[in-house]
Amino acid sequence: MINIEFWIIFALILFIIELGTSTFYLLSLGIGAVTAAVLNYLSYDVTTQLIGFSIVTIICIIISRPLSKKINEKSSDKKYNSQRLIGKKAKVTENINSEKIGKVIVDNETWIAVSDEELETDEIVEVIDIDSSKLVVKRNY
Repeated sequence: MINIEFWIIFALILFIIELGTSTFYLLSLGIGAVTAAVLNYLSYDVTTQLIGFSIVTIICIIISRPLSKKINEKSSDKKYNSQRLIGKKAKVTENINSEKIGKVIVDNETWIAVSDEELETDEIVEVIDIDSSKLVVKRNY
């Protein structure tokens, strides 16, 4: 016989693990486990608890699937904050060459920059990549 403590502990474990994911599958299982715990508390047999667990879990998955897709789709479209700078124009504020790191201004923010070309102060350059926390720039022709 499955007791109420099993269902409650199972639900709590699923809820905690769900915090690290955005799939809602474990949340659905956790809600199903809570349902089974309630059925256990109301003295229903194990078969009824398992059926209640299964039905509620399936309903929750069906309801939450579109939300999960929407959330995961949005998060995969987002670029890291610095990635938004690729392709933007920047102004050199400290000379840059292949042996010297310089500085550029992009969107009113100062960034450390590197380049294979010799770039002088006040030149307009384009951000072509990001290497760690440094912008990789090239002359804008």
